[in-house]
Amino acid sequence: MLDCLVATACLLAQATPPAEYRWPLDLPRDLTSSFAEYRVGRFHMGIDLRTGPIGQKVFAAADGHVSRIRCSPYGYGKAIYLQLDDGRSVVYGHLDDFKPDLLDYVRAAQHKGETYTVDLTPDPGQFPIARGEWIALSGQTGVGVPHLHYEIRDGSGAPIDPKTLGIEWPDETRPEISKVLVVPGDPESTINGDYLPVALDVRMSAEGAPITSPIAVAGIFGVGVEVVDPANNGASRLGVRSVAATLGGAEQFRVLHDRVTYDFSNDGLVAYHPFLRGEGQFLLLWRWPGNETESYARTEADGFVMAPAAATDLVVAAEDYHANAVAVSIPIQPQLPSGGDSEMERGAAPVSSAPGELHVDTFASWLVFTASFPDDEPAPPELIVETYDIQRLPFARIKPGLFRRTYAPAPGVREVSLGAAHPRLQAPIQRYAVFRRGETARRVDFDGLAVEVPAKAPYGLLLLRVDEAAARGADGLHLLGRARTLWHPSTPLDAPVRLSMPIPDGAADPARLRLYRHRGSGWSMVSGTNAGGRIEVETRDFGTYAVLEDVAPPVVTGITLKDGEALDSARPHIRAGIADTGSGIAEWRVTCNQKWLLVEYDPEEDRIEWERDEDLPAGPCEILIEVTDQAGNKTTKSRTVTVPVPETD
Repeated sequence: MLDCLVATACLLAQATPPAEYRWPLDLPRDLTSSFAEYRVGRFHMGIDLRTGPIGQKVFAAADGHVSRIRCSPYGYGKAIYLQLDDGRSVVYGHLDDFKPDLLDYVRAAQHKGETYTVDLTPDPGQFPIARGEWIALSGQTGVGVPHLHYEIRDGSGAPIDPKTLGIEWPDETRPEISKVLVVPGDPESTINGDYLPVALDVRMSAEGAPITSPIAVAGIFGVGVEVVDPANNGASRLGVRSVAATLGGAEQFRVLHDRVTYDFSNDGLVAYHPFLRGEGQFLLLWRWPGNETESYARTEADGFVMAPAAATDLVVAAEDYHANAVAVSIPIQPQLPSGGDSEMERGAAPVSSAPGELHVDTFASWLVFTASFPDDEPAPPELIVETYDIQRLPFARIKPGLFRRTYAPAPGVREVSLGAAHPRLQAPIQRYAVFRRGETARRVDFDGLAVEVPAKAPYGLLLLRVDEAAARGADGLHLLGRARTLWHPSTPLDAPVRLSMPIPDGAADPARLRLYRHRGSGWSMVSGTNAGGRIEVETRDFGTYAVLEDVAPPVVTGITLKDGEALDSARPHIRAGIADTGSGIAEWRVTCNQKWLLVEYDPEEDRIEWERDEDLPAGPCEILIEVTDQAGNKTTKSRTVTVPVPETD
């Protein structure tokens, strides 16, 4: 018993800071992002603080030492990592500058390696830090507008909710649930008599309570919510700490954000519905297969609910980090059996000769085929399934002229060909490769495009199809060969798959060929290798891919120095705009008489700027700006200037 009490006391001591952590800014405690809130494909691992102008002093939370310092144009930009004496660690991101001794240490490393991007790990005794000591200035390096990313990690390195440590900020507004998503839990279940998910708007009842329209379900179903916390009277739109679903007074599932490990950071992909982001940002109250993050481990069941036998309210309650709460009621009704095709069989509907259309979609680990006709159609289509044998499965009528059929491959099926049969339906057979989480990695060839899927990549089951895509190049990018679409573009992947395409003929310089993914209205290069007659990349994104040749070098504009200029300072402002519409910027280098200068690159502003950390040598100086893109194209600009002799006392 004594050992148990001692162990408990130790755990409590570790869970409570020895003294209140110092707030990192001398500013009002104003959050712009909360812990574990939604980011594309991940969770936010800390909290973001509003800083206003760049250059606000940043203070250490507690006693400790600097364990890591990073400088990068991307991500957290300039960042400091403190290892605290109590076992936790703190990350401060998007900084503008460091305190003098840290700045000297960083710049020495940058000059030694002739690189702006560094990731440094000082010795534990090199930079001791006291609670409240200022360590940096706030900025907007990396991604985003000016703000401070503040992240606290426990002894194992997992980010934790700062509120659990007694760190406070004002928030008196309760969360808002704007939509509720109801999804079938398996291929046989239906929502309102259909096989598709349904999004319901939240409205206020006559009594002033949040409610949705009634919904009828058959089989099993799951729910998700679009929820935000409009903190500080709407000045910020934050995430919430907890969401729970209750049916008939019994809790069905709970999501609780108080600790998120980097081991499962990808699971943010399936914490919010990946296939329905066009409908809303739905936090799921059920566990997608493969979602192992702790936020989704609070409930033993997977969160799917059996349709009730009688009308029952399902209640979804959300709570922010200050226990402000909101609850919405969703009236759930059992789905009554449909009347089937009896009216059609009696010939009540007119016969049409108009052609129909077939559409294939997925919202989980199965496919949904939709056959639609412009008029009432008496004869349902059939789904053609070719595996070891051939099956013909009838579609279900949803309403006149609209039919659906779901399909999930049986255990052991690794490949299937699917199409539809109907006199007025053009639905060619299409090939799907089937991958399951935990199976041995497998490589499949789709007419020259090889796709290797590792065991951990699928979240549950993955049905992969490869289609020909209509695409063209862009300014400075020449399309060679065929564009191919890996379907479905919204497929979540826990680990990257390997794509390999043959190098097509017709390139002016094959070394400039890369594999690109189509994004929005343009192309984005995917880093990989170009060797042995093939281009190979690793990616966690499906979509349209093609081999393109980047024939346009980067553009350098707006250089602040004029050729032949006599400078009035040995530390002039040296800035330039740099951009590349093809493969993207890979390297930037600025020298004075061949001596490397420390230059920061801001990819959001398409700008480089000298740090002005040393005097230029007096006399004539050739400033050389060299910018290289990912395909090896280089642009060089030079300015010859005269640097004044430094004044002496």
